[in-house]
Amino acid sequence: MKILFVLGQIPTKPFLDGGARWFYNTIKAIHPLVKQIHVAGQSNEPKEIFSDLSKYCDQIFIVPPINHGKYRYKILQGWDSGRIRAYNPGIIKLLKYLCIENFYDLIFLVGHGTHVYVPYIKGKHVMAALLDAPSGVIGPTSTSWDLSTFLNKLVIKQSERSYNCTDSVLVVSSKDKEILIKAGVTTPIIINPLSVDTTEFFPWKIKAQTKNILFTGNLNFQPNIDAAIHLVNDIFDKGEFYNKGINCRIAGRRITQAVKDLARFNGVEIFEDLPDLRPLMNDALIYVAPMQTGLGMKTKILEAMAMGKPIIGYPLTYNGIKDPEQFAIVCQSPQEFIEAINKLNHDVCLRNYMGEKARKFAEDNYSLEQNITLILDQVKLISDSHI
Repeated sequence: MKILFVLGQIPTKPFLDGGARWFYNTIKAIHPLVKQIHVAGQSNEPKEIFSDLSKYCDQIFIVPPINHGKYRYKILQGWDSGRIRAYNPGIIKLLKYLCIENFYDLIFLVGHGTHVYVPYIKGKHVMAALLDAPSGVIGPTSTSWDLSTFLNKLVIKQSERSYNCTDSVLVVSSKDKEILIKAGVTTPIIINPLSVDTTEFFPWKIKAQTKNILFTGNLNFQPNIDAAIHLVNDIFDKGEFYNKGINCRIAGRRITQAVKDLARFNGVEIFEDLPDLRPLMNDALIYVAPMQTGLGMKTKILEAMAMGKPIIGYPLTYNGIKDPEQFAIVCQSPQEFIEAINKLNHDVCLRNYMGEKARKFAEDNYSLEQNITLILDQVKLISDSHI
């Protein structure tokens, strides 16, 4: 079996981005099962920087991204940022060439925007792999909601025709599937949860040395920005946790100024572009994710589970994760969030119990190997003749 992964942008720091983690986990698990893997995408970085990725694929094809700032007016036509980035003649030319030179059994179009490549690729099975619904956001945000709602509807409308030209669409939760069906997507939609490498994320023997709560994520993504601001303003500050000896840590990549400004609060620490989030996660007393907007399954939650951390969140935090009440605390309001942090802060036995439950739940339900096999089975490509 020969597989081609097509990305809008090839990630250089997979530990700092949920989508990048999904890609690296997927390609790592598929590599031993197939004959050949190619990866194509855009990057300004030299090939040498992708040495880790090279372990799991046979060839990487890189095209420099265009300066797409001048195409931003396309947003008013229903183009999202991913599709604007994909508007690159260089990558389109590359994909045409690759599909002439190679017969691919499976082509993964990974992430928003890559659906524009459908007319230029040929393979036995073409799958659009989405980690969020096309809009990426649901519910009011700190931006103008009327405008963002209008633009999200345009994005979905512009996307569904391309999705219907693929052989299947992969999503990570039933809510995402519902949005696609409502938008008019008729091609088969596969629900496949995200997964976590439990050999990479695991409970460390050295436990937390400080008292802090931790939130991580891509911090120029509006749902994560909203969650960080809400965490500090409505939970950490109002709960007076600094006076109780608890700090609030926020870590991630591409941090916006609005998030950086939260450091003005006593006890709030901001960490940007760390090479590895695991030490910070290990040192956290509690992992918190007060997500009020955003669809898609949260890689960060799976990673916190695998590291044996007690987790607190709102219902949307656990989108796509079954029965979160079995291993985490699900809150309905900021006040409940504050009470949950206070409870876990004072009860070490409860913290340990929840951490152990979370780890076992991740091992039993979201292991990397199980989910990769499910993907390949569902597109009916695993057979002795292909492998």
